[in-house]
Amino acid sequence: MGFIAWHCLIRMGFPVFMLLGGLGILLPKNGVGNVVGALGGLGVFILGATGAILAVRLLIRGFKFACPQCKGRETDFGMSQKKAMWLYCPRCGVFEESGFLKMQISHDAGEEKK
Repeated sequence: MGFIAWHCLIRMGFPVFMLLGGLGILLPKNGVGNVVGALGGLGVFILGATGAILAVRLLIRGFKFACPQCKGRETDFGMSQKKAMWLYCPRCGVFEESGFLKMQISHDAGEEKK
C-alpha cells in the first residue's frame, strides 16, 4: 500500500466512517439506519485491523512504503514534532503531510531526513 493511499484512508476515511457510525446510532433502527451504522462500524474496524497488521509487520520484519514519485522501497517513515507523518526517499526527498488538518502531501526534494 502506498504512502499517499494510507494517508488518504487515515486522514479522510476514518472521520467519514466515524460519522457514519454516529449517524447509525442516531438514525431510527430501520433498514437505512442499520446499513449506515454497519458501514461506519465496518470501515473503522477494517482501518483499525489494517493499522494493527502494519504495526506488527513493522515490528517483526520492518516495513517500507513505496515512494509516491519513483516507487522505490528504500524509504524511511516517521512523524515530525508537529505531528505530521513524513516519508523520506533518498532519490526524491521528503514527502510530508501539510495543509488544513494535514489533508495534503507536500514534497521537498532538497530537504534532508528529519
